[in-house]
Amino acid sequence: MIHTGTKDIIDGIRGDSTARRRAILILTNDSDLRTKTYSYVKNHSGSQTEAETVYNDMIVTFIKIVHTKPSFSLDRPLHAYLMGITKNLWYNEIRKRSRSKTSDIEKLAEQRDENITAIELLIKGDRASILNKVLSQMKIKCKEVLMYWSSGYKMQEIANILGYKTDGVARKKKSECMKELLTYLADKPHIKQQLSIK
Repeated sequence: MIHTGTKDIIDGIRGDSTARRRAILILTNDSDLRTKTYSYVKNHSGSQTEAETVYNDMIVTFIKIVHTKPSFSLDRPLHAYLMGITKNLWYNEIRKRSRSKTSDIEKLAEQRDENITAIELLIKGDRASILNKVLSQMKIKCKEVLMYWSSGYKMQEIANILGYKTDGVARKKKSECMKELLTYLADKPHIKQQLSIK
């Protein structure tokens, strides 16, 4: 069932210019959503200015989704969906930085509650580029799941971003992808050695 407020915003975005402006104002003036977005970005190595940029980009992205997908609707709280967009936008920004600088991703990895595993170690130093090449050979969802996971995202966050029903489904997918990754590396010992996986 679509939440009433959410339906009004979606209908407003699809409406005339007056309705659209009203819907956009609701989003841009949502202090609770703004606080959540800013806190997330700043807690993941971002600045106040970057948080503001992500917030605006998130709203623009949402508007584009509503406009380009006539059948789009939400059966969950709007904030949860918009925070998924926020995390996706910031993750992409961190990935861009990682091409020349890996310290931000390392900070994300250090925030994880789980024990450090081989895949998390891969994103550090020169091995990041090797890992990216390896993951590019895998199915797209596997690449996304493992990159989000190794960058410090929790399973519930990954589920929200990638559209899995529960964190359990995302966890199962991650496990399957890890097996696929290790199977791939087993057939390519020279790459496995470069990544220093035991």
